[in-house]
Amino acid sequence: MAHSLDFCRETLSKQTNVKYYTKYQKMPFEEDLFHEFKGHKNLSVDQLPKWTQATKWERASRKSVSRNLCGFLNTGFGGTVYCGVLDDNNVIGLKLTLYQRDHVIKSMHDLMSRYSPPVSKHRYKVRFVPVLPRDTTEEEREELLKADTRGLAGVGERKTEHVLRTPDYCWCDKDAKVQYANGIIVTSYVIEISINPWNHDDPCNKGFGDFLNLHPIHADEDGKIYFRRQARLFQVQ
Repeated sequence: MAHSLDFCRETLSKQTNVKYYTKYQKMPFEEDLFHEFKGHKNLSVDQLPKWTQATKWERASRKSVSRNLCGFLNTGFGGTVYCGVLDDNNVIGLKLTLYQRDHVIKSMHDLMSRYSPPVSKHRYKVRFVPVLPRDTTEEEREELLKADTRGLAGVGERKTEHVLRTPDYCWCDKDAKVQYANGIIVTSYVIEISINPWNHDDPCNKGFGDFLNLHPIHADEDGKIYFRRQARLFQVQ
């Protein structure tokens, strides 16, 4: 068990140390047991736009990130979903203001609270990794990485409640459109959502499977249970 945990930690640490991506670069790995690529940021089932759903004649064109997070949790090995990376390994990024990044984090906390059993915050991590233009020099990239946009955001606005569990626009999305219309350049990011490998020795995990030394099995917000095998998901409920 200790060997497996060390292997998972080493694998995940190699994935999440990048400071930035460049647009249209190829990811250095394929989708597998630990990696999943998504070109969108619809975390939960209820955030999926209606036009992406299955009809009588067509299959669904988009599936929620939650299914993959559930699979990573239930295998016990952890893994990372990269939102802003296409299935062909190309990095495109997602344009996100500070308010929209706040929205993603709040959506993630809300999603994990709806799992059965709920997922504690120490089990997952969200990182926003900038996506920079390919035609910039290394010096220009360093300057871009130093840029701090927090001063553009009002403290009061950041405390405004976000509209979750819906495919409709939140106020932060409407604000992003206004920023774009006024010529404000919004940075693109890859959202890395990582599930930590299960560690039975972590005090925060006490009470789950103590007798048999097993990790908990979670059902997602839709009541479904998924497991990850290589680059595929298997639903058992």
